[in-house]
Amino acid sequence: MTSRVRKITLRRTPCHGPYPAYEVTVRGTGAVEYFGEAHVDKAGAHRWKISRRRLQRLAEAFERAGYSRLADRYTNREFTDAPGCLTSIEYEDGSSKSIDHYHGDPTAPDALTELEDEIDRIVGVERYTEPDFPYPPKGDRAYAPTYLLTWNPEKAYKWEDLRDCIYDVRDHGFYATSWSCGRNRRMTAGDRVFMMRQGHGSGERRGIFASGWATSDVYQQEHWDEAEARKGKLALYVPIRLDVLLDSDSEPMLPRSVLREDPLAGGPWDARTGGYSIPDEIADELERAWARLLASKGIVQLHTCRVPARP
Repeated sequence: MTSRVRKITLRRTPCHGPYPAYEVTVRGTGAVEYFGEAHVDKAGAHRWKISRRRLQRLAEAFERAGYSRLADRYTNREFTDAPGCLTSIEYEDGSSKSIDHYHGDPTAPDALTELEDEIDRIVGVERYTEPDFPYPPKGDRAYAPTYLLTWNPEKAYKWEDLRDCIYDVRDHGFYATSWSCGRNRRMTAGDRVFMMRQGHGSGERRGIFASGWATSDVYQQEHWDEAEARKGKLALYVPIRLDVLLDSDSEPMLPRSVLREDPLAGGPWDARTGGYSIPDEIADELERAWARLLASKGIVQLHTCRVPARP
């Protein structure tokens, strides 16, 4: 059994380009220490705490990447002016490992870069390093394409730190992550996303419970289902920011029974996988219905698609 984590560090080093430079340290207690150096939204020292479950996810991410088996250095400068990243992990039994990764070294495995990004996502570093996502999305477009993402708690991914993610939205305005998007490779930054809870036995626990925006293009990575990942299967993911995230176990959602009636009938509400496009007219009605639900809960959305008022 792997010893418990004592400390994890990640330091993105400065270079000649406008890449974020910062250092983050995560203690075995969950305490996080961040210091922003350059090209970050929030410079200087900041502190917060993550849950035991997120600490576990960090340890699991290191194991999935095969971190202990990787080389200590990937510093071949075949490509110049690239950023670098120093990572390390220390365990309570005294064992440790660190890697110096120059991102211009083509021999570095993709798993290492993915681990570095996963550390940022799990710890919640984006809210300190990245500026607010520009709204309205995609310049002066009147409408953003709208897509449905899905979550089924009856499947392999249980979203055990959902409560922490809800706190992120409440305390910091958004929760940043990447989500499976089925076979959809078209999604890109600025696309509108809604998230729907699925499941056969969940009754009125099926419905829309989150909304936000895609923040980058789709990418491919190890499958989210561990059984599928062991078979070598990959999945498509889209980076997103959720600015509304309801507790789908206890809070009212926009239920499937309402979604299947006019004027929302015809949407992909029974989709088993995410990434389905929501037709524009239905997306407009969905924005209205979602805004009404949130208003009834005292939640004000700061950013929405620009939906014309009904005459």
